[in-house]
Amino acid sequence: KSKWFTDLEFRRAVAHAIDKAQIIEIVMDGLGYPQHSSMSPSSGFFYNPDVVNYKYDLNKAREILAKADFFDRNGDGWLEDKDANTVQFNLATNYGSTETMQIAAIIRHDFQKLGLYIYFLGLEFNSIVQKLNATFDWDAIVLGLTGGVEPHFGKNVWASSGQLHLWHPQQKSPATAWEKRMDAIFDLGSAELDENKRKKLYDESQRIVAEQLPVIYTVLNSKIYAVRNKFENLQP
Repeated sequence: KSKWFTDLEFRRAVAHAIDKAQIIEIVMDGLGYPQHSSMSPSSGFFYNPDVVNYKYDLNKAREILAKADFFDRNGDGWLEDKDANTVQFNLATNYGSTETMQIAAIIRHDFQKLGLYIYFLGLEFNSIVQKLNATFDWDAIVLGLTGGVEPHFGKNVWASSGQLHLWHPQQKSPATAWEKRMDAIFDLGSAELDENKRKKLYDESQRIVAEQLPVIYTVLNSKIYAVRNKFENLQP
């Protein structure tokens, strides 16, 4: 399974198989927007909209998988890799969250259209945390991580040694060239006082995340606020 998930082409195919528009419509009643990288539009200044987007396209996903040598070799309806292993894996989420359960169900439905055999697991949140941080006994998980307007607060995820670095966990040194660059970006960003120079660094980090797909993003909720009209100069 590690061979599949560490294959960028496999991850690209998966990214094209997530119907973000349907998730927004069904799960969020239309009150959401797609997420493409590590910062959201609500981040304002540090948000970089100029990143690779992966539009929902199952035919494109099939094409990428075929080029990466994933085929239904035995005619059973499921894809096999070049070593004839059926591409099957667990997709887990927190069963206490109706939203992530629905998102996972939609994702599973489309994955199976591609011939990926998915076992859907609803787990207790503490069990998911244990798998992420201690046992590493998981294949794929739908979950949400908190964010904010300051990119550096995400260092625990993006630094190769970070506790929440969900792929290649607990690295003593960066496993790939792009992870090494991400380490450098966050080190440079924390020492840079010029906001415009910091933005260039974190813009680059968002481009790297979108291109390398260590995690594959789904959607973001719209947050709706009401403010009395006697107040002025508010910029939420």
